[in-house]
Amino acid sequence: MKRASKILWILSAALVMSVVCLAPAFSKGKAEEPAETPAAEPVAEAEEETAGPAYNESPVLQDKVKAGELPPVEERLPKNPYVVETEEIGRYGGTLRTVCNNPEWNSDVANASTVPILATPVKTLSPGVYQGDVVEKCVVSPDSKTFTFHMREGMKWSDGHPLTTEDVLFGYEDVLLNEKLTPVFPQMLTAGGEPMKLEVVDDYTFKIVFQVANGGFPYQLAGVLSTYYKLPFYPKHYLMQFHPRYAPDGELAAKLKEEGIAEGEWWTLFTRKNASSWAIVGSQGIDFPTLDVWHTVSATPNRVILERNPYFHRVDENGNQLPYIDTIESNLINSSEMAVMKVLAGEVDFLRELGAELANIPIYKENEEKGGYRTMLYAGAVAPVAVVNQSHADPVWRQVVNDVRFREALNMAIDREEILSNVFLDLAGPTRIVSDEYDPAKSKRLLDEMGLDETDRDGWRLAPDGKRLEIPINIVQLAGWESAVSEILMANWKDIGVYTTMKVIEFGLWKNMGLSNEIQASVHWAESEPYWRRNPVYFKGYLPNQFRSWGPAFRQWYDTNGKEGEEPPAEIKRIFDLTTTIDTTTSDEERMQAVDEIMASTRENTFYMDILVPSHAIIVSADLGNVPPGSQEIDSMIPIKMVDQFFFRK
Repeated sequence: MKRASKILWILSAALVMSVVCLAPAFSKGKAEEPAETPAAEPVAEAEEETAGPAYNESPVLQDKVKAGELPPVEERLPKNPYVVETEEIGRYGGTLRTVCNNPEWNSDVANASTVPILATPVKTLSPGVYQGDVVEKCVVSPDSKTFTFHMREGMKWSDGHPLTTEDVLFGYEDVLLNEKLTPVFPQMLTAGGEPMKLEVVDDYTFKIVFQVANGGFPYQLAGVLSTYYKLPFYPKHYLMQFHPRYAPDGELAAKLKEEGIAEGEWWTLFTRKNASSWAIVGSQGIDFPTLDVWHTVSATPNRVILERNPYFHRVDENGNQLPYIDTIESNLINSSEMAVMKVLAGEVDFLRELGAELANIPIYKENEEKGGYRTMLYAGAVAPVAVVNQSHADPVWRQVVNDVRFREALNMAIDREEILSNVFLDLAGPTRIVSDEYDPAKSKRLLDEMGLDETDRDGWRLAPDGKRLEIPINIVQLAGWESAVSEILMANWKDIGVYTTMKVIEFGLWKNMGLSNEIQASVHWAESEPYWRRNPVYFKGYLPNQFRSWGPAFRQWYDTNGKEGEEPPAEIKRIFDLTTTIDTTTSDEERMQAVDEIMASTRENTFYMDILVPSHAIIVSADLGNVPPGSQEIDSMIPIKMVDQFFFRK
């Protein structure tokens, strides 16, 4: 695409995204509009016994109530539902169509369906009291060691069975404390190296207690990627039939035989039946009780169908039970190219991952009206970074890369404009982590000042040992842009006399090399600033580890309290201390001050090279309402967590 035409396209894209597209949509069935009713009282204020508001439900559920298949909506909702403030009161009905390349896994659907324990983004009702989602609220003790959860009285699993602290106690005693099922206690439920303790107060109240302050815990419980209600809620009434503490020996043995599992290996059966937050959107989730927005009702090699959870605990301001959409249909495809074809043909209502790469945006934009969809652009939840491993064992390498001038020289030599134009089609925001100054001449002067001014016969700079200095970039293709970005970096660094190579390796090898501290340089992704600003505990994704290999031995030292790995320099130690503050403090102001100090130190020391924040494309039907406007200030995880509010206008 020529630059002039590209600029025109960008302007037209911005115009399209600023208005609501009313292009005719393809048939999805009649969508009924709920009747207007008074809004439910805010759950946080519901302390006294009051007459409950009137609620509305999908006509699909009304028919089941009339047929005696379901109790009335008032009996299905908890006493105090979670009231969601929607941009627009929606209409019931319709099927949301998407595609995936794995019949057992669709990340779009999984992320759109699963719900966190606490409200996202984090919301405080009063000092030390957090707004809940699955639970009603969470009260934190002044020392941030005890977290008291008030569950939603009357809330039920998707099969209608009550949700109580019995499910929490089962999850704690029979799953988390069972070494067969949980050989390593979840890090999220650990603080100061010690696992949480559970105290059950009554049927709807429980406490999670830590030995040390854990002020960041509510932020983890409001996470949108890795934290869902499955910790610590487990449907005891369903899973107990696969647990030897509850299931009669004969019945459990018969189930093992039926599943083809070796005699006595009950934990294998239990794990297979205990659908995770991801597996629940495939065949494994068909019978599994859930608290999710939708639940799986059928799964074939070519299609997975999910229907609305009739007991879902959220309502809009007018008392309409969410979600508005009745069904999700996930269709199997063989390639991202096929995803593009289905989008262009108007056969996809929602698509975030497969086929939504930036490279496809021009053709998407050209066919929006014909296909009846919109191309929305948000800040990516992940962004490309370049790293050189400052804890690698090679002493000569260490001598070079541990000099901040070398890292500054590499960063200053990166032509971000070229990457923006040629890789991300001018659809990316600037880096906000390190300097984005482009000055190859200054880069060369810094390298000369370091003593890297001698070259071999081919003009490549020599390392202190007299051998050619080489940066061997090892990458794995996860986001799709790693190779293209690395090729530009390779050319940029060669331009300042640093010989650079690139090798694409398999993910397992890359991970093992990272764990072994063998990767010297890499280009990969890290959580973007818009994402972690919304939930600071995820800022720890910037710390070195096998996936962000700018100092894996330093991270090992930190994780093992100095027992393993290598003690880092003082400035990196300070970063680790600040991440502890992020985790433990009860002050949001102090938490963000710690983040800001880490950012300032990273900018000063160029621990890694943040490159750009690429836009993330989401394809949505032109007929969908309550889709947030595209913006580089909104990360792409926000709209996917709002799908329960989406509705078809026609």
